[in-house]
Amino acid sequence: MNTGLTILSFGLGSNLSYRVRMNVGKNKGYENAARIYASLADGETIKIATHSMGTAYGKGFVKGLKKYARENKIAHRIERVLDLASFQGSSLEAEKGILTEQIAHTHDGVAGVSRVKGIYDKNFHETRKNGDTGWLNEHSVDSFNNEMGIIKEGNPKTGYQSSNNEIKVEYEQRAKKK
Repeated sequence: MNTGLTILSFGLGSNLSYRVRMNVGKNKGYENAARIYASLADGETIKIATHSMGTAYGKGFVKGLKKYARENKIAHRIERVLDLASFQGSSLEAEKGILTEQIAHTHDGVAGVSRVKGIYDKNFHETRKNGDTGWLNEHSVDSFNNEMGIIKEGNPKTGYQSSNNEIKVEYEQRAKKK
């Protein structure tokens, strides 16, 4: 199994246009798709985590990977997306057919609780930090370390488990009904 982690920086600084960040992500996803797909072992899938302004970039990146997969008649193999503190999240939409989960902090003074469209209620987690950690600390990517247990483990096509080992229903069936 390939356990490498690829970090792709989009070098836009603080571009406030989610459309620009999404477009750059789509181009980078497409540009890197051949290398990413070639690096996957049999049965291995792609998991994407985003934070803040990177949520728009990540949505575009997924579109770029899917475009490449479609053009080359291969499965996109994107298993899931995790969005943390999604800046301008309500302007963005989860990709249909891909498990997307989101965690937002109630007192995030940067992104607020900006829910990405198309995320099922059970996959949206709004949490409140204990104590007064400050509005900027609520947004920091490091502030999400304790919430990672919320995220379900496993493959959404074959079923997955929460951290308390409850078997969850297959996500794919709900996506097909839409």
